[in-house]
Order: sequence, then structure tokens, then C-alpha cells
Amino acid sequence: MGIAFGKIHKKKCCCGTCCPGRCLPKDCLTGELATCDNPLPLTLTVDLTATPSSGSSTCFNGTGVITFLTPLDEGGLCCWQGRIEGTCVDCNGVTFSWYVDMTVCCGANGWIVTASPGLPCVMGNGTSVVVDPVCDPVLFEGCFDDLIVGCVVACLDTMPPTPGPEYELCFSIYETP
Repeated sequence: MGIAFGKIHKKKCCCGTCCPGRCLPKDCLTGELATCDNPLPLTLTVDLTATPSSGSSTCFNGTGVITFLTPLDEGGLCCWQGRIEGTCVDCNGVTFSWYVDMTVCCGANGWIVTASPGLPCVMGNGTSVVVDPVCDPVLFEGCFDDLIVGCVVACLDTMPPTPGPEYELCFSIYETP
């Protein structure tokens, strides 16, 4: 009497709860490209805009690309990840570089967008928001509740020096054809 061994099929990683009808661009376990009819894109474009609490500086406006990485890829979380970079001139005329690491993941309650500014810039306690997307083509838009602070030193053109502005960070993340 022989024992028959059947092939075990792993369920393809899919984000039906986040974007019905579309699957993630890669399988989260194997890293293989998706085989569904309408996979989400491997890259998404990110536009960041930041509104200052004072003055008119648009320091943290920037555009970049985030890429879908699986656990088998270097540093992947089975999410889109990437760094948006730029430069800024503070209120004292000093140029400094900035970056914001962006992550977009399909979570249990929907799409989660996370921003992590580079030091010396920081955001408050929580830098993630859950967004309601448009899925075909992809479009996520929103703002973070926490403000970017600590990037700009005190402005020395007034006495006593005034603190640099805080920035409200907003995003538009979208699929490009």
C-alpha cells in the first residue's frame, strides 16, 4: 500500500481587504511576481508637501519613488518602501538636507502610510495613518496628525530668537502608467 503525497499549494499573498480585485505585485513568501490579472504596481510615486506653522518656507516638498519589497528582498516588509530626499534653507539662510522614509502597507484595517523623518527632524508619537484609497489606479492622499519639528534652528533675525516653524506633512501616493 503506497502513500500518495499531494502538492501543497500556498495561498498567494493578496490584499483583497485593501484593494478588492487587485493583488500585491509579489508573493510575500516567495518574492515571485504576482500572477493575478491586475496586480498592484511594483513602484508608487510619492509627493510630499509640508505647510509651515509660520513663514512661507516649503522646505519639505519633494517627490520620489517607493518600491514593493518582500521579506526575501533586502530589508523588505512586504510593503512599499523608500526615501524621499531634498534640501531646505532655514530661516537663518543655512542649507540643510532632509529625508523622510515612507512605507505603505496593507494592514488588517486598511492601507497604512508611515513617515519617518531623518534626524534632527522628528515627528510626534505616531507617524502612521490609515487611508481610504482609490485602487485602480492607486491613489492615497492624506496628512499626518503629528507635526515635523526640530529641523530648523531658532531664527536669529529677531530678538529674542524665535523657534523655527513646525510643519504639517501631507502626501499623495499614486500609480503612474
